[in-house]
Amino acid sequence: MKKLILSTFVLLIILTTSCESPTEVIDNTQPGRRDYVWSVDTVKVEFDFLIKISGSGPNDIWAIGPGGGLDKTIWHFDGFTWSTDGISRGISPRSIFSFNKNDVWICGSDGKIWHYNGNNWKESLSYRFENYDVYFLEIWGESPNNIYAVGVATSDVIKKSVIFRYDGQNWKSNIFHDNNYQFFRIRKDINGNGKYYLVGYSRSAPSDEEYYSNVAIFEYDGESNLNIIYEAKKNLENAADVRNFNDKTYLRMGRKIYSDYPRKEILQDNEPNTGGQIWGRNGKDIFLRMQDGIAHYNGTDIEYIYRFENNHSISITDAVIFEKEIVFLAMDLQNNQNIILRGALE
Repeated sequence: MKKLILSTFVLLIILTTSCESPTEVIDNTQPGRRDYVWSVDTVKVEFDFLIKISGSGPNDIWAIGPGGGLDKTIWHFDGFTWSTDGISRGISPRSIFSFNKNDVWICGSDGKIWHYNGNNWKESLSYRFENYDVYFLEIWGESPNNIYAVGVATSDVIKKSVIFRYDGQNWKSNIFHDNNYQFFRIRKDINGNGKYYLVGYSRSAPSDEEYYSNVAIFEYDGESNLNIIYEAKKNLENAADVRNFNDKTYLRMGRKIYSDYPRKEILQDNEPNTGGQIWGRNGKDIFLRMQDGIAHYNGTDIEYIYRFENNHSISITDAVIFEKEIVFLAMDLQNNQNIILRGALE
């Protein structure tokens, strides 16, 4: 009888404790490391700067730029050297996205999208919109059967936002006629609510004081519903960015960075030389573009991991993050060359 009473008492304690202390999700994510060993590559392209970078691994990295000769707009790094095949192609690329070494996409001006299959580049889309010039400014994919290209269709001062989707066979257009924004970023919250997030600039007449007036983040259902969730005057204080870290979406709204679904503020960036863009592996391993280098957030604080000492002519344009390596692309305006910073963890 005593054993029964004791057992009942213990059970009541367990049940009471369980009710009062519900199970909480424990974040065991370790702070990102900062002890990178850096190497610097330079690529000089006449009349052109490389602006976007992507890759499947440290030995398979691509970089593109829209200017100069059309035979020198696409570059590849094999782990040892940067090279271009010198073949002229009818595209002025603005963005690149790589699934693997046999599946790479670029998009650009004149409504052009090209695909690389591991051997050759081939045109996938050449879109014409009557009386409008179409510019694709970013291409990104969740999978080879779900790829998006976003940008703008422009005619004088009239702008229309454009979103194109590739289903593995065909491209389908979605043009928002009443939206005066040009999109330059798109991501899907794959492990969250499944919605898409886009970043864009509104455009005003060239005679206005500022050509780009506002920046905004949009939530998109993949069909026809497009809603603004953040909008502000375009400047570094109000920077906007959207990125995926391991299929989870992170949003930059001004000085604050949020993880999405449920939306939670994880970082307040009060650095004086902040540059707006973010990249990362998780919420405790975030890289921040600075006007004078690269900073890192480890879940506790922000520190520089690379600084351009006494050189204000170098500007980070893009980055690609791997498991143990990070690669940043930068323009060196003073020396008219491209700089590729490669940081490796030992």
